[in-house]
Amino acid sequence: MKIKEEKSKTVAKRWLWAIYSFVILALLLFALVLFADNWLANKLQSTVKEKSHGVYTLHMQDVHLRLFAGEVRLDSVRLHPDIDKWKQLPDSSQMQMLYKVEVESISLNGINVWNLISDNPIKLGLLHVQKPELIAYRMKPSVDKSDAPLHTQVPKRLQGFKLDSVRISSANLFFKSSNENSYNDMAMLGFNLSAGKISLDSASYQDDSRLMYAKSVVADVDESNFLTEKGFYRIKTSSVSMSSISGRLEIKDVKLVPLYSAAEMSERAGEVVTWMEADVPSVTVEQVDFNALAKRSDYIAHAVLIQSPALYAFADYEHYERKGTKALPHQLVQDMKKALAIDSIQVKGFNLKYEEIAEGANSKGSITFENSDVLITNLSNLPERISREHPAVVHASTKVQGKAPLDFTIHLPLLDKNSYHRIYGSIGAFKPEIFNSIIEPSAFITVEHGQVHSGKFDMELNASKATGSILILYNDFEVELLSKKEDVRQTLGNEIVSEVINWVAIKKKIRVTLHA
Repeated sequence: MKIKEEKSKTVAKRWLWAIYSFVILALLLFALVLFADNWLANKLQSTVKEKSHGVYTLHMQDVHLRLFAGEVRLDSVRLHPDIDKWKQLPDSSQMQMLYKVEVESISLNGINVWNLISDNPIKLGLLHVQKPELIAYRMKPSVDKSDAPLHTQVPKRLQGFKLDSVRISSANLFFKSSNENSYNDMAMLGFNLSAGKISLDSASYQDDSRLMYAKSVVADVDESNFLTEKGFYRIKTSSVSMSSISGRLEIKDVKLVPLYSAAEMSERAGEVVTWMEADVPSVTVEQVDFNALAKRSDYIAHAVLIQSPALYAFADYEHYERKGTKALPHQLVQDMKKALAIDSIQVKGFNLKYEEIAEGANSKGSITFENSDVLITNLSNLPERISREHPAVVHASTKVQGKAPLDFTIHLPLLDKNSYHRIYGSIGAFKPEIFNSIIEPSAFITVEHGQVHSGKFDMELNASKATGSILILYNDFEVELLSKKEDVRQTLGNEIVSEVINWVAIKKKIRVTLHA
């Protein structure tokens, strides 16, 4: 009987201990739930302060942690840098970039506490960042960074990290090349991104079906603008969208906007600069290799379609000197350090107007190429794709001055060291006086009347010479040499030369053979 009483007491003690332990655990969990929000907020703020050497301060209006549901949400998040603190750091500790971030909310679900405290790879669900605004400042000159993949540079605990999806909604992103600049070098407004099945490991990085570590990435932006390298222009767009799933990139309403006059650009450059403005309603690129672009900055795509672009260009050779020679396409392609492979570029309905003041001219000369269609194939710098036998080919048809039909083809073996290329084509019937707008100010000749019936040409060129032939059928030409001074009658000598030219022009055919 005594033994039974002792056993009963032992069992009772165990039950009491179990109940006591349960109560203590419940109280701890209640305290954890009650105070976890404040603990998490304080922990995040102190960690940011410590890791940034006091440069960054983190503010949050609210923290909501639902531990058992595996969810956390941060509201009204602000991450602000202290530039004075940054300046006080030793040079080796100063960050190259500083970021000012304000976010409406950040939410994360799929949190597994056991997964976080164990040695297993961290796995999370959805990370959703709503209405972030980020301003990035370059504080120090750019330095070369390691090309090592991200998964080899992160702490070991993050290697193999997995995230089901990331969503960024209605972001505004800005970049300034200096914190003292009042302007943005880059701005993207209304940026949205959705990325799925992210896995931070070697297998995902090497998987060419992925974009970096993500199985899929879809992004779009409402509008954007970028300052060009020399600061002469801004490139502006309305909507831009991309999808790594379809490999499609689409850009709407591209504009090249000059920030200075032609004279100001030439003064700043110390030589004549061709001033331009452009408007491109639509650019579509199909089968883009976004993975190669992100990893190696390679430009690989199947087809580019540019619709109804308009370009105006102007150069002043009377007041500014031309220095050096413009690089041929061969040189530009051969100087590229990254891979280039685009099967075709099609330009539809292209309109170009070019004006210049020639040396010694009194006024602008102008020429237009209207309603042009251009097709470029096999644009590449890869030796296995391009050669003399398999060159890049440009075929174009246009109306010069809106009236003279011109068709031509250019063969460009872009890796040829001597810049060999061939140009051939034909021109249809037109009245030559349509070219007075370009030849009168520069050549001081005017065509009074005449008729060109047709013409054809075939030339082979390289960096040092040109050979080929031009055949033009025409009749009834009459030209006059003009005085270089406005409102001054031409000299008797020029009148005699005009008569000689007109006598020669009685011929109905001219053939020119080039050996230069």
